[in-house]
Amino acid sequence: MSVDDKVILITRQTSEVNSVEEEILNNAGFKVMKKAITDEEELINAAKQVDGIICGSREPFTERVLGSFERCRIISRYGIGVDNIDVSVATKNGVLVTNVPDASSREVAEHTVSLMLVLARKIVLMNKTIRSNQWKKRRSLMSGTRKLSKLTAGIVGFGRIGRNTWKYVTALGMDAVVYDSFIKPDAIQSYNAKPVSFNQLLTTSDFVVLHVPGSDKPLISSKELALMKKTAYLVNSSRGNLVDEEALIKVLEDGEIAGAALDVTAKEPTIDNPLMDFENVILTGHTAFYSDDAEEMLSTETAQAMIDLFSGKLPRNIVNETVVNEI
Repeated sequence: MSVDDKVILITRQTSEVNSVEEEILNNAGFKVMKKAITDEEELINAAKQVDGIICGSREPFTERVLGSFERCRIISRYGIGVDNIDVSVATKNGVLVTNVPDASSREVAEHTVSLMLVLARKIVLMNKTIRSNQWKKRRSLMSGTRKLSKLTAGIVGFGRIGRNTWKYVTALGMDAVVYDSFIKPDAIQSYNAKPVSFNQLLTTSDFVVLHVPGSDKPLISSKELALMKKTAYLVNSSRGNLVDEEALIKVLEDGEIAGAALDVTAKEPTIDNPLMDFENVILTGHTAFYSDDAEEMLSTETAQAMIDLFSGKLPRNIVNETVVNEI
C-alpha cells in the first residue's frame, strides 16, 4: 500500500476538528476531506470515494453504510467507544476499525469524580445561595452532607475509565464496589476492588456511576432507580441512552433519589431538556473526554492509524483484529 493519492475523510463535527490531524495527513501526502455527517445517506455518498475515515461518535456506520464502501479500508474512531460502528459487519467486509482508548480515560474519570464531589459538597447549590445573598441559609442547606469516608461509590463497568475512577475515589477515602457483566469477579478482585451484583450495587451505593458502552436498552430505568437509596446520586459520563430519562425525571420529581450528574443525555445537543429544570441535576454537555492533552493525542493517533495502514504497517489499537489477516 502507498499513501499516494489516498483520500481521508474526517466526518466528526467540523467545528470540533483540530487542524493537527489534517496537517499530519497533508504532510504525509494524503488528500484530506472534511464534512460533518450524522446522516446515513449522506455518509454513504461521502464515503464512496475515500480510502479511510476519521470519525466521531455520531456517524451511523450501519450495515448499509459499510456495505456501500467501494475502497475504504479503515475507520479510525476519534475516541474510545465504537458503538456507532457495526464492528461485526466492518469485520466481515474487511474494514479495519481502530480507536484511541488511552486518550481520555483519565479525563473522563477525573470529570466523573469532580461531579461526585460537587454533588457531595452541594457546590452548585451553595454557589447559587451565596450569590443570592442568602448567607444565613448555608448551614441548613448543607444538612445531610457526609464525610467522603462514609460514602460508597458503585462503579458500573471496570474498564480503563472505571478502574481510574476506582483509584481516585478510594484515594479520597471512599468505599467502592464494582459490577461488570463482562469481567469475572476474581479479575476485579485482582485490583483489590470489591465485586458485587448489580442489584447490590444499586441498593448500597451513595453514587451509582456508569462507565459502560451504550446500549439499545437503558441500563437504568424505573426498576433500577427504585432500588437506589433516597440519598443516592446517579452519575453518567458514558452514553446518554444508558438512562431512561423519563423514569429519571419521575424519581427526581418524587424525591426518590438525591439528584444526578450527567455529562451525556439521550438526545444531543442537550437543548430544552426537562432535566434542566432540576436544581439537583448537573449537566456538562459531553465534555468529560476533553482536555487539550487528550485532544492532541486523539488527533495524532487517528492520523497515525491512516499513515501506518497505508505504509504497510499495522495501526495501534485495532478493535477487530481478525481483519488483520485480510490486509
